[in-house]
Amino acid sequence: MSNLTLRSAWSAVAARLEAVERMSSIYAGFLGNTSAKTLAGADEAIHASCIAVWDDMLRFRGEFGGVIAAADAAFDRFTVGNSIDAIRAYGSDFNRTRVLVLKLIALGAEVSHALHDRSEQVRSASELAFQHLQRLIVVDTELRQKWADAFKAGETHCEKIGAAHLPLAWHLGL
Repeated sequence: MSNLTLRSAWSAVAARLEAVERMSSIYAGFLGNTSAKTLAGADEAIHASCIAVWDDMLRFRGEFGGVIAAADAAFDRFTVGNSIDAIRAYGSDFNRTRVLVLKLIALGAEVSHALHDRSEQVRSASELAFQHLQRLIVVDTELRQKWADAFKAGETHCEKIGAAHLPLAWHLGL
């Protein structure tokens, strides 16, 4: 899995979340310009869109969970008291739906920030580079011997051959 795949998957979720945010903002504008408390069907539509976004977020986490610790932490904070059953039970409750929209926007912002955090990218790239290196050592007998020799020669020899792997893995988007 590359960082590009993770970002493009999140981009689709974020676009849907942005649509819910726009829809909620437009609805709030309508309410501000009328004496109506609600508009028929609007709360239900916003709630249904929130459910769809939350389902997308859960799929995203299922596919990419564990890759970026800060994103996982954001999901963990959000899910406390927000099980999918509890969210679905909000129904068309006027105030709870608005709180849900705000919470989803906040979660989306935290996940987006985590995905663009340079330190997380470096950590993620490092982990993926090590996984790639481990797999190469398993399948490539010459490389395995080179690493065995370097290990016997000491840490600096391992660092020398390992230092060439991380920039390559970063460049290839591993």
